[in-house]
Amino acid sequence: MISKLSDKALLRSAVIALTMLFVSAFSVSAQTVKGTIKDPAGQPVIGASVFVTGTQNGTVTDENGAYTLTGVNSDATLQYSCIGYSTIDVQVAGRSIIDVILEESTEMLDEVVAIGYGTVKKRDLTGAVSVVKPEDFKSKNNNTIGDMLQGAASGVSVRSTGEIGGVPSIQIRGTGNLTNNDPLYVIDGMPTSNDVNFNVNDIESIQILKDASAAAIYGSRAANGVVIITTKNGAEGKTKFEFNAQVSVSRLKRISMAGAEEWKAYYDEAFDNAIAEGIEGVTQRMDHWDNDTDWQDAYFKTGITQNYDLGMSGGSKTGKYRASFNYMNDSGTTINRRMERYTFRVNSSSQLGIFTVGENFSFGHTYIRNAGGGAIRKVGGSIADVVRMIPTIPVYDDVNGNEGGYGIGNEIHARALGANPVAQSNNRDRKTGTLFIRGTAFAEANILPWLKYKLNLGLDINDTAVNSWTSGYTVALNSASGSSSATASHSRTQTFLVENTLSFDKEIKKHNISGIIGTTYQKTNLMTSSATQQGLIQTASGDFLTTVSAGTTSATASGNIYNAALISYLGRFSYDYDGRYLFTATGRIDGSSRFAKDYRWGVFPSVSAAWRISKESFFNVPWISDLKLRANWGNLGSQNVGYYDYQMYINNYAQYLFTGGNGNGSTQITHGQTMVQLSNQNLTWERLEQTNIGIDVAFLDNRLQASAEYYSSTSHDVLTALSLLMTTGNGGGNPYVNAASLRNAGFELTATWRDQVSSDFGYSISANVSHSENKLLSFGYGKTEQYTDYTTTRVGQPIGMFYMIQTDGIFQSLEEVNSYVSPTTGKPIQPNAKPGDLRYIDANNDGTINTDDRVVCGSPWAKLEAGLQISANYKNFDFGLTGFGKFGNKAFNFNRWYQEGFQDCNSAPKNYDYWRPDNTGSKNPRLLYSDERNVYTYIDRWLEDGSFFKISSISAGYTLKVHNPRVKKYLESVHFTVSGQNLFTITKYSGYDPDFQGSLFEPGMDFCTYPSPRSVIFSINAKF
Repeated sequence: MISKLSDKALLRSAVIALTMLFVSAFSVSAQTVKGTIKDPAGQPVIGASVFVTGTQNGTVTDENGAYTLTGVNSDATLQYSCIGYSTIDVQVAGRSIIDVILEESTEMLDEVVAIGYGTVKKRDLTGAVSVVKPEDFKSKNNNTIGDMLQGAASGVSVRSTGEIGGVPSIQIRGTGNLTNNDPLYVIDGMPTSNDVNFNVNDIESIQILKDASAAAIYGSRAANGVVIITTKNGAEGKTKFEFNAQVSVSRLKRISMAGAEEWKAYYDEAFDNAIAEGIEGVTQRMDHWDNDTDWQDAYFKTGITQNYDLGMSGGSKTGKYRASFNYMNDSGTTINRRMERYTFRVNSSSQLGIFTVGENFSFGHTYIRNAGGGAIRKVGGSIADVVRMIPTIPVYDDVNGNEGGYGIGNEIHARALGANPVAQSNNRDRKTGTLFIRGTAFAEANILPWLKYKLNLGLDINDTAVNSWTSGYTVALNSASGSSSATASHSRTQTFLVENTLSFDKEIKKHNISGIIGTTYQKTNLMTSSATQQGLIQTASGDFLTTVSAGTTSATASGNIYNAALISYLGRFSYDYDGRYLFTATGRIDGSSRFAKDYRWGVFPSVSAAWRISKESFFNVPWISDLKLRANWGNLGSQNVGYYDYQMYINNYAQYLFTGGNGNGSTQITHGQTMVQLSNQNLTWERLEQTNIGIDVAFLDNRLQASAEYYSSTSHDVLTALSLLMTTGNGGGNPYVNAASLRNAGFELTATWRDQVSSDFGYSISANVSHSENKLLSFGYGKTEQYTDYTTTRVGQPIGMFYMIQTDGIFQSLEEVNSYVSPTTGKPIQPNAKPGDLRYIDANNDGTINTDDRVVCGSPWAKLEAGLQISANYKNFDFGLTGFGKFGNKAFNFNRWYQEGFQDCNSAPKNYDYWRPDNTGSKNPRLLYSDERNVYTYIDRWLEDGSFFKISSISAGYTLKVHNPRVKKYLESVHFTVSGQNLFTITKYSGYDPDFQGSLFEPGMDFCTYPSPRSVIFSINAKF
């Protein structure tokens, strides 16, 4: 009985316990937590996130900083976060009310920025510096530094090249001189150049020094700006591996071109009009062949780029290391082109007491095959001939073709002027191999906690061998065959650097002083050699032996040695009071061997100051987190001359025929010397004087950060070539003089919004816009203007303005032709014109149309440039988009001149709209063969709006995180990405690509330049 009662009591007790446990559990799950979130000043933090860690249960604060969160376990942990504040975790511990104060996070503002021979916190910058993080562009197919910088920073203009092995051109804040506007590149402390011999996957960060204050520490070479690149280093911890694999599939854009039947109809009409007009030499139509060749399909191909990168890093308290290997293979988007590169890098550092030693070195090999040569000018070349060749000519023609069996047309059936691009590619070849080593080794001694000495040794070697050959076969109609030949050339550039610097950084209460003094010595040696021989031996099958030794005639050889040295003394002093008042003075003295003895030295000073208003006691604006004003002034320089331009060039091969020189009346040859080029021994530094005013501001708890800049710079003593008469004895080119003066002015604006909406979702949007305008102030020596075939550069105007005859519609009748008369003579201005011909403006009112009627009719310079970056992440998914654009500029489309120039036999556009008696409303004139009246190259008909906005990259990714402890020992995560590059371009420009490279005095001329391909990229990143 007792036992039974005990059992019942035990059962009842168990039921009661389980019930209480269930109720307790239910009450815990139903607990509500409330509270407010404020900043240290007691102001509410709006939009802060509150989440139960490990769950999706969360909320955000309202306009009063208040929050309410239901369903919280009493033993849960809450995470409080907000952009601009440090994230904290708080235990609930059964509480229902939890108030939190979030401390402001200065992580973004305290980001360390490289400024040349040192670093500074981003919040303490007094100069104009843009920071680019490669991880923001990792989904792009970045083969060069320029690819990564495109649209990434305000004031940085990047013009693409799709040419394999090509390097995009980069300009910082416009055109500052008349010779070379490339910025200085500094990789891990080694001044160098931008080339393809660099693995961009090694980049940790890029800093762009844009104004005189930021760049003055580099003095003589900083007038065009400075790009500082810091490569990745190891971190304390166990050894980690990271593997990246990227495969992209690329194709070039196709422009719309007429097929054979449509093309025949156009040219039949063009011939008929010429016959009716009585144009000399045109008496009948062509007897067309029946071929239908798509030259874009014949020459373009699908390109495959493979990029593999393996990195290993790790370290301890006394030593860190990182090593990487990269292999890249680009098959190119046109036939017979390829690029292959191997790159190795080793970065390490070791510490022993007060001493630290280390190195940052990369070495490798690059191979580029560029068969046929690139087409950047209108004469010859691959893309130009793809546009020029007519569809009735076959690619291969054993009957009517040239020596190699390629179709080139003939006078009766196909009077093509373009070259067969396939023949051109197969009958000439150029292979370039470069061995390179670049890097620095350093030793540091921390003499005192605030005093450091550093020795930096740099080495940059490029050893390049080029082997090229040509069959000499004609690749175009009416062009003569030449002799086959082979050329082998070799060049080696060796640059050595020695730097000694002493830096200090001392803080005394609210005062901080820091600075650096030092000396640098850099020496460059260039050695070149070349040999050529003609008459290559052919095998029984007709193939050529393509080495120089296979040549049988006309052997030539040459070689040169060049040396240059630069010695410098530098210094920088910075003062900071309480983060409110900032001052920096920088100076550098440079001596260059490129100038004569009395003109070698240049002094380049700068000063800058900043005021952080937001730290003043009177400043109390809750929605502004940080506010800083900046201003600076400085001088920069450049030495854009050759190794020995201050010296005269002497020809040692001159021979003279003397008669009777020995007294007996005989003739003899005497060897002598002649001066080839006059020199200017007064050559000296170009100098750029620049003023910059800027403001940095952060809003809404640092969610929104923005900066604005206004700058004005004037280049003095600009090196320019002086034209001399041949009667002076100068025959080796125009010597350089310090004569011209240029001015650049503009503004830049950058804004970034970041927000972490929840623990699962965050995003950021960054945009930049910039405007820059240049003006030539003087040429010097009385010169006021300079011309090319298409542009003019005049004092008081920007460089390279379009200079052309203006068109004024199309004549619709003979009455319009006859009534278009000169106001001075009363006679028709275009008496030979017919209905359907272009009407030109008689700009000088002389009653005739000729080249004297050319006027400035458009600018190649964009009024506005813009960049956009968007990124977002949701749980394990991520999304990225980058874009850039240029607006308000004109572009000369040579593709159109070829296609619509019916005076010669070229290709034609598809569905071409041209004037006919039954189509008088067309925008293009009538078709007329063998007559240039409607297709002069120097008319504004070929000018187009060059504005565009390009989505350069759009990507989506997923991160597979490893949670299994056994697997996690070996694999941390795998990230998959698929992205598209150059898929969308918003533009009215009808050429291949509105983003093209021009030249200094013809920046807006698109001479059928190689376009950037469209690509789909598949990437995988694995961390071990």
